[in-house]
Amino acid sequence: MTAKTADHPCHGSPALPWRSGLLGAAAIAAYLALGPAPEGWVFDREAIAQGEWWRLLTGHWVHSDSGHALWNIAALLLAGTVFEPRLGRRMLLALLLATVGVNGWLWWGEPELSRYCGLSGILNGLIAAGLHRLWRETRHPVVLLVTCGIASKIVLESFLGQALMTQTAWPSVPATHAVGFLCGLSAAWIPGASVFNRMRSACRLPGSILSGETDSESACNLRHEKDHPVERLARGSGLAGVRAGYLPAADSDRS
Repeated sequence: MTAKTADHPCHGSPALPWRSGLLGAAAIAAYLALGPAPEGWVFDREAIAQGEWWRLLTGHWVHSDSGHALWNIAALLLAGTVFEPRLGRRMLLALLLATVGVNGWLWWGEPELSRYCGLSGILNGLIAAGLHRLWRETRHPVVLLVTCGIASKIVLESFLGQALMTQTAWPSVPATHAVGFLCGLSAAWIPGASVFNRMRSACRLPGSILSGETDSESACNLRHEKDHPVERLARGSGLAGVRAGYLPAADSDRS
């Protein structure tokens, strides 16, 4: 697999959203096994301050009630099915950056908030990254309309201080949706591996230490690239190439 396909899979090949499936299955298993808002897993400011750092991760994958879990996990599976084949490994990057960003906001932006749980904050990071990728590839106006609609919903929820479409056992924190969305956009803007490879190739100087070639090797490679394909074939055939008249004797394996 090339660097390009590792970051951005080929659209012609079937790509199952297995990452989204695994994450969705983990969230379902957590709810079925632990129930709503398990005490040892939610984001708890006091417990985190005492060293229970795992809550910074697990708090996003447990939910306050069945409706909360249903909405979030269904949205994760839907967004993953649509966007994961286009995002590839960048999907996990978007979720990771959104997790860090939302945790930062919960800790410093909501100092009076003691407990939190739910997937919606970091889920908005996945949606933002996916919409950004889809817009870059298609430039379809529907993608822009959907993005504007989601952004308007986030702004309105932040203004009202509550979610528009769901009512959960724990009060919603709409600001986390905005933070997650912005973090997802930042994940989409980070250059991929193919960009770094192109930059590295462009910065490689012929005949220098950085390129790993001597001046004579570089000149030889350049000459070979300019040779006719028949001459390159004859060069690999040794004496047969000399007999065919494609190469002078000095370039054959007689020397």
